[in-house]
Amino acid sequence: MAVAGRSRPRSPATPIRSASRVGQALPGRGMRPVGTIGVGIAYHRGIQHIERSAMASPDIAAASAPVEVRKVCTVLEEIHHDGGPPVAMPRRRAAVIAVIRNPFAGRHVEIIEPYMEALKPLGLDMATRLLAALGGDPAQVDAYGKGTIVGAAGEIEHGAFWHVPGGYAMREVLGGAKAIVPSTTKMGTLGTRIDIPIHHKDAAYVRSHFDAMEVGVPDAPRPDELALVLVMAHGGRVHARMGGLEVSQISKWDGQR
Repeated sequence: MAVAGRSRPRSPATPIRSASRVGQALPGRGMRPVGTIGVGIAYHRGIQHIERSAMASPDIAAASAPVEVRKVCTVLEEIHHDGGPPVAMPRRRAAVIAVIRNPFAGRHVEIIEPYMEALKPLGLDMATRLLAALGGDPAQVDAYGKGTIVGAAGEIEHGAFWHVPGGYAMREVLGGAKAIVPSTTKMGTLGTRIDIPIHHKDAAYVRSHFDAMEVGVPDAPRPDELALVLVMAHGGRVHARMGGLEVSQISKWDGQR
């Protein structure tokens, strides 16, 4: 119970999450921030209670900054053949790319991990768009990947913002995929393209699904931007014939085999 003028102390091991407002996902218009998307987290490893009330620090403010989306692009490919005979069921793969402002561009900020929380609504919005582009049925998606292009004023570590918000969003919309989501990141400038690695969503050793999808945005990323990418696919390479573990042989359901 709280005593007048005093509050019950929190456990040092418990992160403190402050209330946040989520951006509105508007079909065809991307994420529109309507308030602060983010959290404040208090760590006790040499840093006392970093909360959103401590906005005196510009670094803390950046970690809780609204996600500013400049544009969202969707790419859909339908592959009928790759030099061999046309396949009965074309392979389909799609990518969604969100270009956002990097709130940490131009300087080194030590505590940046809380910004991953701010990106979670955007990740879910992008994963939902991606599934819709492939027909809307999670059972028809069997491969995925993700990646990031960091603008020149950022640092390569900023690409790691996307690991949790992007990967777990796809797992959620697909109903609990087993395999780790393959990922890549690179520094880039306007028009930089990136090969997003892809493998099977339930068994990373399925050889027919080892692949990559090249994507990019002509006017992104600007120096103070990030280009966040999610990819999903239906089917492996159209003429896969290199042996290895097949989809029908998945048995351990451990994310690998």
